[in-house]
Amino acid sequence: MTYQRCCRNSALLNIDTPQVAGFGFDIRIPDSSEAYCNSSPYFNNYPPTIICLNEPFAYDHSATDSDGDSLVYYLCTPNDFDYNTWGIIPDPPGPPSINYDMAYLLPYDSAYPVWAPIDSFVIDPVTGWMTGTLEIPGNYVVAVCVSEYRNGVLLSTNKRDFPFHVAQCLSDPLTGFTSQPDLCNNLKVNFTYTGKAVQSFFWDFGISSSNSDTSVFQNPSFTFPDTGTYAVKLVVNQNYSCADTLTINVTPPNPLMADFSLVSCSGDTVVFQDESVTNAYAGSITSWTWVYGDVSNNDFIQNPSHAYASPGTYVVTLIVTTANGCIDTLITSITTSPCEIIGQQELDTRDNDILVYPNPNNGLFTLDLSRFDLVGNMQLSVFSIDGQRIQSRSINGGSTPINIEVDLENNKKGIYFLKLVTDGEVVTKKIVLQ
Repeated sequence: MTYQRCCRNSALLNIDTPQVAGFGFDIRIPDSSEAYCNSSPYFNNYPPTIICLNEPFAYDHSATDSDGDSLVYYLCTPNDFDYNTWGIIPDPPGPPSINYDMAYLLPYDSAYPVWAPIDSFVIDPVTGWMTGTLEIPGNYVVAVCVSEYRNGVLLSTNKRDFPFHVAQCLSDPLTGFTSQPDLCNNLKVNFTYTGKAVQSFFWDFGISSSNSDTSVFQNPSFTFPDTGTYAVKLVVNQNYSCADTLTINVTPPNPLMADFSLVSCSGDTVVFQDESVTNAYAGSITSWTWVYGDVSNNDFIQNPSHAYASPGTYVVTLIVTTANGCIDTLITSITTSPCEIIGQQELDTRDNDILVYPNPNNGLFTLDLSRFDLVGNMQLSVFSIDGQRIQSRSINGGSTPINIEVDLENNKKGIYFLKLVTDGEVVTKKIVLQ
């Protein structure tokens, strides 16, 4: 029985004129005198899609014979077909048209169908185990025959041929990636890919409420909306069969934050205690600037005291600078009688409930209050780094929108502070315009 078709892959490297070559398969049904009942052997596994260049190749090319006949494996020559015969056999009439041996290009032949000069490409005649190391990329046609014997008599031979695609493989394309927070804007994290060369990158930075937290760059930077732990996923060679994925948890550090407390008030003299915190990326705090909210000069020591001319409420500004040049500012109100801080101290427990994105930004950003359970009214204000009020608006708690758009496009680049005051608390957020 013979089956023939045209045509083969024109990219085959080991045969002559592959663009006009076809293929043919045949199987012999033995005479009843040789075997009263017989089933031909069939191969157990599909051939591999890709064979890796310069890497040892091992593949189980064994077959199964339901009659228990002895099987012998060997490399053989692929069949071409009678190129002058088209249509269904027998047309023209007569016995089945013969299959022609494929014409190999030198130095290839049936025993040497691929380029493997050192670790030869062979098949074990008993087990069907195929091995070798292929050293030139490309497409090659390879044929494997399995012959069945019963009592030493050859009953039939089953031939299978297929193209081997030899290509550079990525045994482990992702050796990892690193993440490094920006020195001063610690919510901005710089990512560096450390794997092998690949075709494409797709990053997902783990913001569950966003569809825009992605990048296709090799080494992207991303500004997270807040502190916390994010599952950052990198997919290389997306939509390819050799795609790979790696997910690593990334935790931006708590940012540099200016803060202070009041140690004591003696009359109208207030002793200030610096409570500012920093992190390893911003570096240690090396300078302090205190603006007391009156007509006095500023102080530049860590824990100053200041005598006010009269009791009352004053807006105090503390600016801290680190060894790496990072700056943070706190603007808050105090009273000298009684001695207390009465406003604008950032509350960490509520800070995580308010998201600002993007941040840094070009002056247009969104305030996300979806997790902020506002009951009463809220006053929203924006301050410059020197304490000047830039914007202010009132928001009714009964109709608080989930997202509030803020426009600072007409302001110069720099650091600003967003202040949200409710009936029971105050939350500040630092905004960076760039």
